[in-house]
Amino acid sequence: MATDSRWGKRFRTSLTIRFGVNGLSDSGVVHDISAFGFFIMTSNLYPDGTLLKIQIMTPEKEHISLEGTVQWSVKKRDNVKWLIKDSGMGIKIKRFHAGQEHYENICQLLCQKKAKKNQPAGGTKATGSPATGTRFLGKLFS
Repeated sequence: MATDSRWGKRFRTSLTIRFGVNGLSDSGVVHDISAFGFFIMTSNLYPDGTLLKIQIMTPEKEHISLEGTVQWSVKKRDNVKWLIKDSGMGIKIKRFHAGQEHYENICQLLCQKKAKKNQPAGGTKATGSPATGTRFLGKLFS
């Protein structure tokens, strides 16, 4: 039985991203995001362990600049369309250079949106905190 070694809950999103080893030569879309990492949908794959320079564009046109390590990658195979939907890479955040507060806000907003969506009928508040670990990012990435 496979176990999921990710930290934090992931939330679906669609953010434009540019990345590369020495510059921002490749592009893709952030498909899901958490306080500690994200999945990039892209056909430009790098080997596991590669440190990437990354720039994410927020819906408000703010830039988030960071470094992240490729944890895993998957390439879509044309003959197995039902098995793998998209090619891409799982990225673990190493450090922020700019825009950490924007990244934290995105995670927080997506978490709150998910909590509202899962709220029981009848107006009863859902239990649990909307925090996804974002308040700890400052300690982890400083």
